[in-house]
Amino acid sequence: MNCNKENDLSPETTTETNKQAQRDCQPLSTSSPARKTRQPDSPYAYLVCCCGVVCNLIVFGCSYSYGLLFPLLLDEFKQGKAKTAWVGSLAYGSTGIFGPVVGVLCDRFNPRIIAITGGFISTIALIVTSQAPNLTLMYFSYGILYGFGSSCVFFVVLIILQRYFIKNRSMVTGLAVTGPGGGLLMMSPVIQALLNNTSWRMTFLSMAGIVFLTCILSCSFDPNVATDDPEPTDNQDTQATRTRRLNICASLDFSYLRNKEYLVYLLASSVVFSGIAVLIVHLASSESFLFSKPQAYIIK
Repeated sequence: MNCNKENDLSPETTTETNKQAQRDCQPLSTSSPARKTRQPDSPYAYLVCCCGVVCNLIVFGCSYSYGLLFPLLLDEFKQGKAKTAWVGSLAYGSTGIFGPVVGVLCDRFNPRIIAITGGFISTIALIVTSQAPNLTLMYFSYGILYGFGSSCVFFVVLIILQRYFIKNRSMVTGLAVTGPGGGLLMMSPVIQALLNNTSWRMTFLSMAGIVFLTCILSCSFDPNVATDDPEPTDNQDTQATRTRRLNICASLDFSYLRNKEYLVYLLASSVVFSGIAVLIVHLASSESFLFSKPQAYIIK
């Protein structure tokens, strides 16, 4: 459009035409609208809490119910109890061992993307496990890969809930860590029903479908939550992001290991959870002289 074009219209019409031409000649704004900031302790925060708790119930339920699969894998591969139990033990241990790695990833990337990726990795791991020809592949797929994926989901839930809650932070944290016990109680009957009607390979495939739900639920983990901290300028934010990504080792701060009380708690909890894992794995295989199969998964 020619903004300087003149015409022979009346003065009133000419004035209106010139104003319209000036508006048309103004450059369009290319800035995108600001993203909506979520408020802590809002109804959406409780939606995030519900999704996070369900995610933890699913990922822990599928790993802590390994004791039901243990006798079948023992009969399938005939590698002995020790080697077969290592599959489930690696899955339990990897969930906690990868915690520091997930924490560093959350400092540098979007926690929601990490949770979705973790759920997807766990799904792929269970699919691969269902087709595993030997225990060696299971060590990697179920023990390491699934453990890493479930670790991503679990720790992102803990991190994101700290952002969404201020008043009831302790309560929602307690709900989030009910994953091992609640997941075992919720998923054990489901997995036992699958084993009663299908093979253990189909059971792993069904578990993969259930775990995929965490990818959908994790979409609610919007990290854009309002805080009391002043927002940095664009230059400060860009520079801080570059510094964090370049100095990866800066996040590996082990000064907390100097705290004696923390070390005592760390050692004590390690012993406790090691004992719990042994019971979970071997209890179902003891049904022949203790209790029936339905009683086995209920007591677990």
